[in-house]
Amino acid sequence: MLSAARFPSWLVGLTFALFWMPALFLAGEAVAYAQREDWILLLMLPFLCLTAIRIKGFRLGTGPSIALGIAFGLALCIKPHYFFVWAGLEGLLLLKKPRFSALLRPESLAVIATG
Repeated sequence: MLSAARFPSWLVGLTFALFWMPALFLAGEAVAYAQREDWILLLMLPFLCLTAIRIKGFRLGTGPSIALGIAFGLALCIKPHYFFVWAGLEGLLLLKKPRFSALLRPESLAVIATG
């Protein structure tokens, strides 16, 4: 599933903690405030972690990448002004890896296709 380098196991634990901590608050906070910010956080954090993985030079399978791109695209459908977060992540990746092919990743294409 991963190639190019050994994937550090502590990063998997950190991603799991960052992804599930917002999920614990979904039941109470979503009803109380009705702004869906917790859903946005839940849908965007895994994509942010995937971008960090890409910047470090690790590779992830196509299936999980597309799933994370669809999740981010759904977040953009809920709150379109978070487009600037996605554009910033793409710009950061382009600064770190100055190739046009860096923009044609499966997760980025899934974000575009979802939105």
